[in-house]
Amino acid sequence: MKTNKLLVFGFGLMLSLGTLLFVNHGQAFAATKTWDSGGSDEKFSTAANWSGDSVPITGDSLVFPVDVMTSSCSASVTLVNDINPASVTFAGAAVTGSSSCGSSSYKSISVTGNEFTTSGDVSITDSSGAYFNFNVDITTTADVAITRATIGTSKTLAIGAHALTLDEVNVGGNITGSGTVTVTTGFSSFNGDNSTFTGAIIVGGNLSASNSNQLGTSAGGVTVNSGGSLTFNPAADMTIADSLTLNGGYLQFQYYNSGAFVTAEWTGPVTANQDSEVYLDDVNLKLSGTVTGSEHLKVVAGRTGSLTLPDGTILKSTLRTLTVDDSNKSTYCYDTDYGLIIGKNNKYVWNVNCPELGKKTGASGSFGSVYDGQIYGILAGTGAIGSVKIMSGGVIAPGLSPGTLTVSNLSFAEGGSYQFEMGGTAAGQFDQIIVNGAVNLGDGTLDASIYGTYKPAVGDSFVIISNDAADAVAGTFKNLGEGATFTVGGYVLRISYVGGDGNDVTLKVLSLPGAPDTGFGIITGNPLTVLGITSALAVGIYALSRKQKLLFKK
Repeated sequence: MKTNKLLVFGFGLMLSLGTLLFVNHGQAFAATKTWDSGGSDEKFSTAANWSGDSVPITGDSLVFPVDVMTSSCSASVTLVNDINPASVTFAGAAVTGSSSCGSSSYKSISVTGNEFTTSGDVSITDSSGAYFNFNVDITTTADVAITRATIGTSKTLAIGAHALTLDEVNVGGNITGSGTVTVTTGFSSFNGDNSTFTGAIIVGGNLSASNSNQLGTSAGGVTVNSGGSLTFNPAADMTIADSLTLNGGYLQFQYYNSGAFVTAEWTGPVTANQDSEVYLDDVNLKLSGTVTGSEHLKVVAGRTGSLTLPDGTILKSTLRTLTVDDSNKSTYCYDTDYGLIIGKNNKYVWNVNCPELGKKTGASGSFGSVYDGQIYGILAGTGAIGSVKIMSGGVIAPGLSPGTLTVSNLSFAEGGSYQFEMGGTAAGQFDQIIVNGAVNLGDGTLDASIYGTYKPAVGDSFVIISNDAADAVAGTFKNLGEGATFTVGGYVLRISYVGGDGNDVTLKVLSLPGAPDTGFGIITGNPLTVLGITSALAVGIYALSRKQKLLFKK
């Protein structure tokens, strides 16, 4: 009896061990395979390329040490996945460590060849800026996360019903499936055709797209959480049918095309549960579906578009005014070759001395290069700045109504304007731009006005652009050649580009509003011309008197 019990126990033990071995047979040899680049090629199927000289099998996690991948400090390395995806599913892939090439040397680790099938995360944890570049289709067989990667154009990221988390991933191809896609911290973008994707999209980081197909069908919907942003860069008018839920964060549409606008119509339902910012750059957004919580939609100032609600209410972006002074000088005033850019619907009141901002005049020494600050909005203030170019629609308005602004170089694109105010003839009572370099008016516009209670007198003059050294002013203001006259509030003024010490732009008052035309303004404003006319009249009178004397003698 005792012997029988021992036999039964022994048989059960053997059966248990056999079962355990059978159950774990598929995982018995699964491991972490580390790339050591020991082979003569870059193929996955070359055993010498892997630690232990063993080719990866199903369940293996792949590790690529960045110092091995970038040992030659080349810009990129290309690996070939020649393992049959039908028989092998990896348990993830990771780039680890740091590169001796330095953090400024970004390394592309490209994967080509066969489809990459994974049940685990694909991540980059190195500190040198490396990233995966998958020029292959990717299929996920479980919930996975992908970090710092690019999915090639025309490639497919198939997730099935599994969840996908993205962090700094540029999806150039198509996303298919019905799982939830979550975009976490960092910037990610959708650039392919996701029109068959039916899952939900949750944005906690930054996601950009250019058309509505990239959000998939309207079945899943999009949610933007606090700290997240959804940005569209449309190439033309667009319509979006997805449902949108805003739990904070912001929604942005950007279209930059020389003042042209496009329309984006959101026909799906929009729900704003918390205050959410709406940035509109040359895009007019129309919400034509149901909107809940419209009071939480905050159109950001300093932009150029508008938001139209279903009831017809139009919310427009207002002018954003920023004063740059000692309190924030370190943020806006820094040593750089490139100049300040002020966007449309923005006004900068520049009250600091910062001539080093935009200090160069061009790569070849020519004025008007990309180094100049580009002013599409309004530049005002009493400080000093580097080179500036007043772009079409842009304005330079010195001082604080009025005052003096100093620049290194000044140029105008056609459509740019100088808003000049005169409130007296003493320094500081009228606007003036001091230019410590070149002046190119480029057919810009002069917009002059009278400030406050000032009443100009005949002969009052103003140096509106003080040009240093002896270089001449290039170009003129639109329709105002040398010596041209124009009217401001009834006062007739004359402009000169050779005034002041010979190369300044000046204005002079010739006549007053409603004053009879006695010719006094002409006399004081054009003494040489008047002298010539007077001399001619004198000669004529003398000749006439002699003729009368001769007739009398006869």
